[in-house]
Amino acid sequence: MASQTEHTSAQDVTPHSLAENLVNWFVQHGGHLSPHVQLAYTHAQGFHLCARTPLTSPIVASCPLNLTFSILNLDPGEKEVQHIQSPLQQCRDKIPDHILAYLMLLEQRDKGNDSPWSAYLACLPGPQDMTTPLWFDDVDFAFLAGTSLAPAAKERKAELHQQWEHAVQVIKHFDMHLADVISL
Repeated sequence: MASQTEHTSAQDVTPHSLAENLVNWFVQHGGHLSPHVQLAYTHAQGFHLCARTPLTSPIVASCPLNLTFSILNLDPGEKEVQHIQSPLQQCRDKIPDHILAYLMLLEQRDKGNDSPWSAYLACLPGPQDMTTPLWFDDVDFAFLAGTSLAPAAKERKAELHQQWEHAVQVIKHFDMHLADVISL
């Protein structure tokens, strides 16, 4: 019987073009990756770092601030991070930061290769990969009936839905293209 947790060893890893693209982009833009690790992919774990050989240092990667992806990228006053022009700048202080980060992720994914983070975004799981109760349809959710997880998941889903509806109202108020792209 297979283990619930899939472990990746150096022998199990095969090259993956998205991983290679991400590592190339990362290193070309000032990131450092230990030669003792490689970016691996498995269906169970997605993209992750895997030791090729015993590590000689606990530091396996370092990322310069200009490669980071956060709502700070919307603030032209933040000099250490890469600034982007985005209609989402109008939403600062009108939408909670974590929701703004979700919208920024959607916006940058929608840009595809035109996003400065396209190599990184291509390695993130998509909606089809989500398996938590927040993404369950009614049929899957029925399996949670009678558990403590069902009411907690419903409450969290309702809370996120309310935050999402507020965010959609704000971006529609500013007549942003993103309002046409997103759906819940």
